[in-house]
Amino acid sequence: MLNDCLPLRALLLTVVGWVSRGQQRTIDYLLEENRESGGRALGRTTLNIAPPSHRP
Repeated sequence: MLNDCLPLRALLLTVVGWVSRGQQRTIDYLLEENRESGGRALGRTTLNIAPPSHRP
């Protein structure tokens, strides 16, 4: 019974490894893009959620 599941287990581990590598590549790409932009996109805009009477 256990030997019947081995091919399915191998396929599942292969798919999980493939997805994990894809996620890591995406994370690496986004980190590099942030480094190259110098954080220009961050901190430029602010979100004022306070009512107008409480804004500085």
